[in-house]
Amino acid sequence: IIGYVIGHNSASTTATVSTAGTLAPADTSTVDDAAAERRVNDIFTLLAAQARQPAGIQTPTPYPPLDDLLSVLGTTATPGAPAGSAAPGSVESLTAERDQLATQVTTLQGELTASKTVIEQLQQSASTNGGNSVDTQAQLDDQAQQIATLQKNLDKATTDLQTAQGQLDAANKTLADLDVKQVDNLVGADIAKVRATAKANGWTLVEQPIESATAPVNSVTAQAPATGTNMIRGSVLYVETAAAPGSTG
Repeated sequence: IIGYVIGHNSASTTATVSTAGTLAPADTSTVDDAAAERRVNDIFTLLAAQARQPAGIQTPTPYPPLDDLLSVLGTTATPGAPAGSAAPGSVESLTAERDQLATQVTTLQGELTASKTVIEQLQQSASTNGGNSVDTQAQLDDQAQQIATLQKNLDKATTDLQTAQGQLDAANKTLADLDVKQVDNLVGADIAKVRATAKANGWTLVEQPIESATAPVNSVTAQAPATGTNMIRGSVLYVETAAAPGSTG
């Protein structure tokens, strides 16, 4: 793999970002061993950080031999999800599950309240309509049966509510632990500010200097993932920064 990466590394170690937000191989040219080593380190830093995320390493990567190695090792790599879909265990699916549980809890709470109200009304009716007539006794027996049925349903709903509330609390804790934040538009920002943001949010920052004759030195010229993407602790933030012409040779 290292040989493959080195063979696809340019003297200036220029890297690009694919539409999927992953590091793409640089154009072939002369080989700079130190630059190639940094490039390899960046790639494995990216993969290691992805592996710690719920969705695992997204495959295929830009490097076929690396995909072969991941397949042989049986890693937590998962195929890239189609656009607009949420990979299993992703922030989107966790959030959707949390929202479903919240709806379920609200529904059960409504059912409990309604059942308690009906039971109270039946009990009040039974206490005011007591008597010795056959008709009245039949009504009392019917009301008692209704109360028993409602109480059974009430007990089940109470148990279901406790279970759903526990699951909702666990889902909220999981999302809180992930510390989900949306990445801002970093293009044009100074790299020192980006480093501070990444450190504060627990993101793994991968930097790639790119020679530029127009952008201010040390300013961000490109980023992945895109602005507005949900990021969790351990997520990888890749940025390209402007370097003075000739400084990366």
